[in-house]
Amino acid sequence: MFVYDIRNMKITTGGKTYDIKVEADGKELTSVLLNGEARNEQNFRYLYLSIVQLNLKAEYEHSEGEKPEEYLRIRIQSTSDVKEYVFYRVSSSKAYYTINGEGSYYCLVSALRNVSSKAEQFEAGKDLTR
Repeated sequence: MFVYDIRNMKITTGGKTYDIKVEADGKELTSVLLNGEARNEQNFRYLYLSIVQLNLKAEYEHSEGEKPEEYLRIRIQSTSDVKEYVFYRVSSSKAYYTINGEGSYYCLVSALRNVSSKAEQFEAGKDLTR
């Protein structure tokens, strides 16, 4: 999904929700609002890049009695569909994740911390980097 196809993105982490509305004209972002306040379009691109860079490491097999804890939720509404990514921390370094309720892979918690950190910086109006 291209960044200019996004219309709404909600990131929930650490008990906080970041509600981002996006407008684009063709392949150019024209407006990015976070909780109703204007934000820098390039910073939004870098926030989105941190999400795109989340990659699966391997297949994950649940252990009996395991109680995964939701760590991060990202809901992206684009011009064509809606995807919801939910990441469940299952160890100090791994997070099992689902896409629209289905999944069998894990990624690293350190990558999720990066997304959470960028969301906080984005809200604070700080310049983001790759």
